[in-house]
Amino acid sequence: MFGEKNTAIAIIAIVLLSSVSLHVWMNNDEDDEMKELSLENFGRASDFTLSDLNEDNVTFSDYTGKVRLVTFIYTACTQGCSTITLRMLNMLTTLNQAHQNDVEFFVIDFDYMHDNVTTLQKYSEILAGENGVPSNMNFMWTGDKDHINQTTNDWDFFFELQSSPMMNMTTDMDMTDTSTTTDDTSAHEGHEIVWLHPFIIYLVDQEDNLRKKVWGLDWEQNQVINLFEQLLE
Repeated sequence: MFGEKNTAIAIIAIVLLSSVSLHVWMNNDEDDEMKELSLENFGRASDFTLSDLNEDNVTFSDYTGKVRLVTFIYTACTQGCSTITLRMLNMLTTLNQAHQNDVEFFVIDFDYMHDNVTTLQKYSEILAGENGVPSNMNFMWTGDKDHINQTTNDWDFFFELQSSPMMNMTTDMDMTDTSTTTDDTSAHEGHEIVWLHPFIIYLVDQEDNLRKKVWGLDWEQNQVINLFEQLLE
């Protein structure tokens, strides 16, 4: 009797463990599929002309023939902006080993109200560290509201100034940033800045076609590097 009961319990336990293992395996498989990145085609990427850290005008279309990566940040962003910028610096270091003349990166500062060439220079130097900013890593800015609005609209990127860091508490923070300079008042002379914006990188091919939009922070550097390698074959 007890032997039959123990056998039945053992069978039930095996079935339950098998079900759990299958569930975990299926979820892991779904995660792997979710993280796969593949090239697409969103049409022609919009051109822009902005100032670099030398205060020279740089035009995006001047780099036609190269594979390019674009993102939008602001320097007081305490969450995803620095993460994306660091990833871009790391990816460029890897790509430059074999493709330095074939790739170009653009980090565009959209905070026309508080940022300038000085704050952006400081931001770039801190993140680049002792290795310095690669020559094909362009930090771009403009203090002109209409100019940056036109550029962001052309790239389907939105940003909105908020009055309080407590707004929109239900926002998915993997997709957006509502950070503030409250803890770093020296960055912008004490201004409190709260911007709502997405985290996104844009991949553009040699013929100015927008080939990928990667949203949020749930991606790995090697995945994006693989997309570059496909375009550079």
